[in-house]
Amino acid sequence: MLKIKNGFTLAEVLITLSIIGVVAALTIPTVVKDYQDNVNIIKAKKTYSELVQAWKLYCIESGGSPVGTFRGGTPQEPTEFKERFLMKYIKTSK
Repeated sequence: MLKIKNGFTLAEVLITLSIIGVVAALTIPTVVKDYQDNVNIIKAKKTYSELVQAWKLYCIESGGSPVGTFRGGTPQEPTEFKERFLMKYIKTSK
């Protein structure tokens, strides 16, 4: 009487693992990129929200927007507005 063995051969297992590996190699970078894109969008929205809140707080406390409050009517350096007006209203976090 012949003995029937149930199970997979080594070749079948290796082929299956190879197919799974190829599919994973193709899909994982896309999933990671989509996740990173979502993280960047969330960070940008948070930063925008903080800037809008800081601007509103400044306008409430000073009675309006800072038009004409810089030397010559415009900021002399890109950081002047940030340092003179917004930094005390922005809550920074790491």
